[in-house]
Amino acid sequence: MDAVNKSQIREYLIELSMEPHMAGLERDEYLAKWIESEWNAAGLDSVKVEGYSMLLDYPNKDKPNYVTVVDKNGEIVYQSHYKEEGVDDPNFVNAFNAYSKNGTAEGLPVYVNFGTIEDFEYLKETYGDVITQDRICLARYGAIYRGNKAENAYQFGCSGLVIFMDPSTVAREGTDEEHVFPNTFWMPGTAVQRGSLSMSDGDPLTPNWPSMDNAYRLDEADREAYLPKIQVQPIGYTDAEQILNKMAGDAAPAEWQGGLNITYKIGGNFTDAYEGCKITIEVNNMLQQRVSSNVIGIIYGEVEPDRYVMLGNHRDAWGFGAVDPSSGTAQLMEVVRVLGEKKKTGWRPRRTMMFLSWGAEEFSLCGSREFVEQYEIELSERGVGYVNTDICMVGPILYPTASPTLGDLIVEATKDVTSPVNDDESYYDFWKKWSEAGENFAPEVSPFVGAGSDHATFLFYAGVPVMDIMFEADEKLYPDMSGYPAYHTGFETFDLVDKVYDPEWKTFR
Repeated sequence: MDAVNKSQIREYLIELSMEPHMAGLERDEYLAKWIESEWNAAGLDSVKVEGYSMLLDYPNKDKPNYVTVVDKNGEIVYQSHYKEEGVDDPNFVNAFNAYSKNGTAEGLPVYVNFGTIEDFEYLKETYGDVITQDRICLARYGAIYRGNKAENAYQFGCSGLVIFMDPSTVAREGTDEEHVFPNTFWMPGTAVQRGSLSMSDGDPLTPNWPSMDNAYRLDEADREAYLPKIQVQPIGYTDAEQILNKMAGDAAPAEWQGGLNITYKIGGNFTDAYEGCKITIEVNNMLQQRVSSNVIGIIYGEVEPDRYVMLGNHRDAWGFGAVDPSSGTAQLMEVVRVLGEKKKTGWRPRRTMMFLSWGAEEFSLCGSREFVEQYEIELSERGVGYVNTDICMVGPILYPTASPTLGDLIVEATKDVTSPVNDDESYYDFWKKWSEAGENFAPEVSPFVGAGSDHATFLFYAGVPVMDIMFEADEKLYPDMSGYPAYHTGFETFDLVDKVYDPEWKTFR
């Protein structure tokens, strides 16, 4: 542990988050080659870059997606932002949800809370089927995966779906300037969460088999089963307010009320002042088959070289990606550097260690899924375990998940790791004090690892035990906080980490 250099981790994160790097585009492929070079310099036994040609989706820079309120004459009453105010990088991606159906949807607005099945069932039972039929539904981010929101909206007859970030989850201390980024980690009103809507893992063209050069790929008709069937577009709470405050109808239930200073209404129509208006969702995304690369580094084991201990994280991001995924990638780079230095002294691990930088995770775990599909037999027979880091650091508190066979290892490991507040105590000691459990302290390692990151295919497809390690916000200070506010927005920058989350880089270390 003494060899871990927090200044080096900081330098890695600067490089990784310097520019936007969506999967399949030039910057992310450059980073794959950069990682290959760094790992070769560290002295790994083998480093290679392997790419897969996959169906990815991009917004059209020349034709941004919009959510628009138009009057009965077709005149624009209000139009959404297509990216965050204050994000000026010319290569930054416009707001979009990957794999949304292209085209234009229109209709009257209906508020559907989080867009869960239960939310739609409530509307159906209270107002009948007609309430969502051919309507533009507005759902808050949260509670369920965005792809499930899109599927639920389609199943309940919506013509399109708008998903918005709400202050109740991303600006809890207020929406005025002093309470949002760059002064805090809470988000300003034009922040927009991008993300995929795919309902299956891996390349949509090759479900359950690897995207090798000569592999069979689904045609346009067949792949429709795996992709959304309505137009979907994300917006920030500044835009959401300008739609919600024009909606008529009953007041939504108390538990459906959000963080804007308005009464959230069910809708179904506009207020009298906006009679005759409707909402349109215009989506101009571009499906393209592109190569996204994995980087695979290996230190061969001395005693059991045919047994694999794997550490990995994805590399691609929707934007700058300083937290997701580069907080995880920066520490992975430092692990490789430290172990490379140790190897130069003659050391080797007992088992082979494999270091993995995945491409195209954000689209639907594509890089790791294709890798496991290609090497399934070898991995299932030789894999000891896979450790995933992804969103490694957005706070000081460890919330680990692991397969039951690996859970005890995490707790023991924290006794060898330094506390983020005191270099003279272990993380275990810090964790124990934070818990206020005294001698009854029994840290929980949840066995429910979920399926939202690259560990999923190792566990659920190849049967390899996994760990997923995250340091998150203190739930005592921020109860019921899921994730972090800047997730997939234009404000997920190096400055967010360097000046807000971990200025002294103690948690990273």
